[in-house]
Amino acid sequence: MTPIRVSGFIPRQLILSFLLIGLLTACQVRGEDSSVNLPSPNPASTEDNHEAHFLENIDMVSMNHIDLKDSSASEYQFVVVGHIYGSFEDGAPHPAETLMQNLSMLKDRDISLMVSMGDTVRNATEADFEDLEKDLFSQIDFPIINAVGNHDMRDRDLYQSRYGMTYYAFQYGPAEMIVLDTEVDVCKIPKEQREMLKGAIEQALANPEIRQIFIFLHKAVFANDETLYDNQSTVAMPNEWKCYDATNYPNIVKNILLPAAQQKPVYVFGGDVGATGGNLSPYYHEYIDGSLTEMAVGIGDKPQDAVLFVSVKGGQVDIEPISLTGKPMRDLEDYNLEYWQDISRK
Repeated sequence: MTPIRVSGFIPRQLILSFLLIGLLTACQVRGEDSSVNLPSPNPASTEDNHEAHFLENIDMVSMNHIDLKDSSASEYQFVVVGHIYGSFEDGAPHPAETLMQNLSMLKDRDISLMVSMGDTVRNATEADFEDLEKDLFSQIDFPIINAVGNHDMRDRDLYQSRYGMTYYAFQYGPAEMIVLDTEVDVCKIPKEQREMLKGAIEQALANPEIRQIFIFLHKAVFANDETLYDNQSTVAMPNEWKCYDATNYPNIVKNILLPAAQQKPVYVFGGDVGATGGNLSPYYHEYIDGSLTEMAVGIGDKPQDAVLFVSVKGGQVDIEPISLTGKPMRDLEDYNLEYWQDISRK
């Protein structure tokens, strides 16, 4: 083999090789393990296509096209509801009857926002969405936003033509609200959304008016526990195990969420639970090395159906699980990982 001769110049092939290696290395450095800057001196430095997802008003993403009554309110309550369509059994009514029978209770609690954790409809047809709007949305006078689920995205074009973008961030009083779409790259947070997430968190950390950060996503990507997976109990699992050991969420926790939680509390909500009757609903997990809390809730038109009521009063956040069927409930903190591990062993 003829050796490459270097006589006062570098061959063009070597130059191209060095450039290619440099580009690949730079891409790896900026990949999934990139950390959030704490804080960012210029939160608006994210790319232009990401800036479009930072909203001043939420009427363009509200499923019932209602905006917040007072986006600067220092005190408010919102409700977190997962798997609105309810039972997956053939012939079952949609939305879930347990939810429909409690609409007056939502109004009595002075709710200012409903956050759906995905799967609002079963099949994502025009008829499904029209029925949802007629049966549920027409009876609610506060905005409904949705962290889209796999059922919603059975027709992504249809969903977006009706309800707009599927990931975004906005400020609500003392809180930064961030909605993610786990269905683009199933179970993972794609690069574009990671960039938006980082930018929104940097913005929240740099803003003294923001006291807490709420993140909403459909897939229960944090239910990545080996004990639960090994026991395969239908009453102690997410609605499906698709995301187990197949998500980039642990990297996001390590590099973005935990560093942020050392400065301001971060709350993450998931909703792909509860469809078979209380499976991982409600779920609670708090990290010991930072103010990061993960929760999940979902309904399946079953006796165990529940929702989460979140009360925000400046720097104070209270979260309460409320049964939709009158079933007694424990404090939310009791539904922790140890609780569900014990359930899975039975």
